[in-house]
Amino acid sequence: MLVLLGNSPSSGSTLLADLLDSTPYSACGVEINLFSGHRIYDFNAFKKNILKPSSASSIYIKRIIPNIQRLHHYGLSFEDFQDMLQKSDSLSTFSHYFEQQFLALRGKPADSILFEETPQNINTIEAFLGAFPKSYFVHLVRNPIYVYPSLLKRNFPPFVALLTWLFDVAKYVKHIEHERTICLRYEDLVQDPFTETARLVSAISGKQVSATLVEQGYQHNGYRQQHSLKVSSWGVREYGTVKNANHKILSEPEKAALSQLYHVKISDAAAEYYNISPLSFKNAIEIFGYTDDIAKIVPCHEQRKISRTRSDTQSLMKKWLVDRLYHHAKMSDMAMYVNPIEYL
Repeated sequence: MLVLLGNSPSSGSTLLADLLDSTPYSACGVEINLFSGHRIYDFNAFKKNILKPSSASSIYIKRIIPNIQRLHHYGLSFEDFQDMLQKSDSLSTFSHYFEQQFLALRGKPADSILFEETPQNINTIEAFLGAFPKSYFVHLVRNPIYVYPSLLKRNFPPFVALLTWLFDVAKYVKHIEHERTICLRYEDLVQDPFTETARLVSAISGKQVSATLVEQGYQHNGYRQQHSLKVSSWGVREYGTVKNANHKILSEPEKAALSQLYHVKISDAAAEYYNISPLSFKNAIEIFGYTDDIAKIVPCHEQRKISRTRSDTQSLMKKWLVDRLYHHAKMSDMAMYVNPIEYL
């Protein structure tokens, strides 16, 4: 069974992937952007040109392309991958070949779960659930006041960094009641990582998974120790170390910027265009249980418009221009791209 993980960046998905690859009945490779672009769900067209970019509903991504440079992490060459595609008459057939190849590489039973961990998978949650009627989509969510400074460290423009979490969770919220979506909070994962992982795999597979076996597998997982990809700006980069990265002390400018989110919602125009919920920040943190925790650190200040730097404007304009190039945006959409929010 193929199961996708999708979430906002800097939410802990690499840790979750390390853990999910460590159970007896599941495996998880590195981010590959294979199922996160819409084109693969038009499988015949995808086979003809696998490197044609797909559009993205997240405001920080311009286009999505499969990362073929990472195929070796799955034991595949580009030629192997192309052969697998060409002998597949449907997405279902291809995904089966892809699953079995990697499960065999990882020494897992053929009926195990292949978790594919790419944050941008949130982009295609609807298409995936429709194409795979027995599969699950797992959404990992983290307190946004810690996602924001992490994205700044990764050189996201400030306005884009501030809104990325809201836009990504708004994609998931549209499907939050779906019977085959599962939401896991980062804070719960780091508090009891092996039990939470065992519970997740058991819920999807129907097999009993022991937290003790997950811990043993995690501590001796040579594949993830070698292949797990860490971002240089992360506070926790060592494999085998599970720490809560939410203990960072926010700066006063960071608190001031975050406080303005209390007054923000995704504009109706942006919600319709990106096919997401027109979610407000207040509603989002309430849905995921962060309201009280955030209020203790970031009080609501008097409303003022969130400023945009030149790099923010350039980034959002570039996204609009790229979408125009691929005929996914109109001239009249420019204002929505540059300012995709409303103030309450």
